[in-house]
Amino acid sequence: MSIDSTPAVPIVISDEVRRRVPTLFVETCLALDVRVKPSPAGQSQAIDQVIAQWAGTLESTLDTLPLIQHYRQMAMDLGADPRKTIPAVENLLRRTVLRGRFPRINSVVDAANLVSLRNLIPIGIFDFDAIVDGITMTLATEVDEFVPIGQEKPTRIPPGTAIFKDAVRIFSAVGSRDASRTMITGGTKRVLAVSWGKAGLKPETVAAVLDEAREEMLRGD
Repeated sequence: MSIDSTPAVPIVISDEVRRRVPTLFVETCLALDVRVKPSPAGQSQAIDQVIAQWAGTLESTLDTLPLIQHYRQMAMDLGADPRKTIPAVENLLRRTVLRGRFPRINSVVDAANLVSLRNLIPIGIFDFDAIVDGITMTLATEVDEFVPIGQEKPTRIPPGTAIFKDAVRIFSAVGSRDASRTMITGGTKRVLAVSWGKAGLKPETVAAVLDEAREEMLRGD
């Protein structure tokens, strides 16, 4: 396993996205030679600490947190209703952590979720070897669809939704649902981690969170 200075993977931001959020940025990093396994003991302890940290917190408290507000506003800027399509970290908190649970999947997915919760910054992770050529962040059209994780048939993506796509097809409705084609599996060896933000949040802050996530993915304890 290795933590190195692998160059970031570029993601092209389309003009359509740029017009809606002129200051939007995307940060990426690669985790190489990962070993997907059940969460190791050290990671499990860190997860328990996060659950304990949020114990007793009311959902209304989220309204007071600047980063929660940041990603709600960004969702609205992109044309989504954050009350219906809840931003990634807020959704994770509402759906599981504030209820004393954590969605344990495997060491890599759990690492991304853990670091997201520590920092309140979203992290998308994808099997890099399943991505074909360049990546673009753009907006879904009326005919766009993909097969999300946990489903076998395509589902339509609401027009205007921010998406990531490669040379083949869409692999993520950004901050909402990801495609089964690029999901992390036992055979995953290289993980692309992606995060994003806009004015009010520094790109270097987001890049540091991705580096933290990469280290967590590669931990051996």
